[in-house]
Amino acid sequence: MLLHQVGPAPHVRMHASEWQKVMAGDPVEINPSVGSGYRVMTVDEWAARWKNNGDFPECLACGSKQTKEHYFVQTWCRGKKWWESESLCLDCHTFSFRSYTDPDFKTPEEWEKEMWSEMTKEYLPKAIAAK
Repeated sequence: MLLHQVGPAPHVRMHASEWQKVMAGDPVEINPSVGSGYRVMTVDEWAARWKNNGDFPECLACGSKQTKEHYFVQTWCRGKKWWESESLCLDCHTFSFRSYTDPDFKTPEEWEKEMWSEMTKEYLPKAIAAK
């Protein structure tokens, strides 16, 4: 299942508070690899350390290829995949969120819970009857 979402604020909460500060002209924390403290930054300065997404370079709102990916996560489990990606367009300042999940994808925790539940259903009645 593929999902697309476009909005003026990040879908992912990771940078939501910093984005509000950048747009309001308030100081934002400087990346520790560059320095320390807070500074008022433009959108371009704030997103300068992010990379472009080669797989999805275009903005879903305006079609621009001036985007920077600020969030990406993927999980593979038993040959099934799930991923999420969000990019900021430097031209129109909108966020393009994309996600994909295989229909039968299960996290390791979900898979193990199902496995143990099935095993319990099968063996528990036999164990009770044996007492």
